[in-house]
Amino acid sequence: CVMATANHRLAFGNAGEYIAGDGTDLKIISSAGVDVTATLLDVTGAITTSGRVQVDDATEATSTTDGSLQTDGGLSVAKSAVIGDDLDLLSDGAILNVGSTSKFTLTDQSANNCVMASANHRLAFGNAGEYIAGDGTDLKIISSGGVDVTATLLDVTGAITARGRVLVDDTPEAA
Repeated sequence: CVMATANHRLAFGNAGEYIAGDGTDLKIISSAGVDVTATLLDVTGAITTSGRVQVDDATEATSTTDGSLQTDGGLSVAKSAVIGDDLDLLSDGAILNVGSTSKFTLTDQSANNCVMASANHRLAFGNAGEYIAGDGTDLKIISSGGVDVTATLLDVTGAITARGRVLVDDTPEAA
């Protein structure tokens, strides 16, 4: 073992590239990049950087244990995330939350093969005046204009209640 005393440097090439330690922290300083070539780099503790972390491996992720970048814990992102392809939420019952103070939540209902929006929240179209909402009992389709339903058959089970005029045009369309 070769030991340098605290606060001394082991320089390479010139004084701009060196390894130094103060007895607590080890620093690897370079005026350009630091290349590490290994089949595995095992780090115990945190990795902190003030620049980008760039992973150039193009391995496709198909599970939680493959792909170019993996974490066994949660992932926190303070800025926008851009996903270039699919975003897979692999657990049954997965939850997608949008917002912080008044969350809009979509939850996987694996037993029903559907996604459920949280009660009393709206899925808006165009602006906040046109939306679909449900409270767990009633589904509402709200529009400041008309609601157009185009289908070969509209099948309604139950009563229809209308406020205002009901117009029925049974004129056949021109062929």
